Amino acid sequence: MDLVDLTADPIVEITETGIRTESGHKEFDVIALATGFDSVTGSLAQLDIRGTNGESIADHWKNGLRTAMGIALHGFPNMFFLYGPQAPTAFSNGPSCVQIQAEWLEKLVTILQAQGITRIEANSQEEVDW
Repeated sequence: MDLVDLTADPIVEITETGIRTESGHKEFDVIALATGFDSVTGSLAQLDIRGTNGESIADHWKNGLRTAMGIALHGFPNMFFLYGPQAPTAFSNGPSCVQIQAEWLEKLVTILQAQGITRIEANSQEEVDW
């Protein structure tokens, strides 16, 4: 196995037998591409979703990861995410966790609609407490 740092040695082309980088050709039977897996925030911090104050999710987390129940953020009304940061993802079965979270959110939205409520947002203290 060889690791190729594409920042230091960019790919010029993929060939029938491997990879040609700027420094030369390397032969491989299998090529696995690692694109930057983030086990903490997933891709949420990479998306340019802006909250009510114009802050991005990355900005919201610049001083430390914080969520409300691992499912919502203060300043991002009506935005929910499943199986996200600070959810019990590391301690549960993925599909079961998502199902429970989705069922909870479905009940929440049903209650909000029945009461004519069109906006919901986690408060900042809930993020601290969680």
